[in-house]
Parts: sequence; C-alpha cells; structure tokens
Amino acid sequence: MAVSTAQPGELSSGFPTKSRQEAELKSLDFVPWNYLDAFFTAVVQSVEESVLNALVNNETMIGRDGNTSYALPHDQVKSRISRP
Repeated sequence: MAVSTAQPGELSSGFPTKSRQEAELKSLDFVPWNYLDAFFTAVVQSVEESVLNALVNNETMIGRDGNTSYALPHDQVKSRISRP
C-alpha cells in the first residue's frame, strides 16, 4: 500500500477516507425501471459475444511442464453455435 506524507492519514490509493456520515451526497441518479431491460439485454449480448470470441479465437497452446490446451475445431464450433 502506498502512503503519502503530504496529507497525513490519507491513503494515496484514491479511495475516499471519509466515513459515510461525513460524506456529502451531491446528486443521486436512477435509471427508470422501464429502461432496465435494455441494459440487461446489452450485458447479456456483450457476455455472449465475449464467450463466442473466446471459443473461436483460440489456438492450441503448450504451457509450463508440457500442459497442453487444445484449440476447438472452428468449423464444429461454428456449426454448433449458429442460429437458425
């Protein structure tokens, strides 16, 4: 942990050091309930895209002590995940 001597008692990690009672609430914004579905849909789609990229963009790798992680055959992955 890094410590600054410029302001004794303050951590230089960037985290607030005030207690919740001392902190001032300047604004509080909410996303209306009827807009949350779009956020959840975006999260699901981005996670799905990440998983698909990991499945397709892989290569056989040999790691430490000869441990081998084999690539998946791209044609088989594509046929199994393609949508009708």
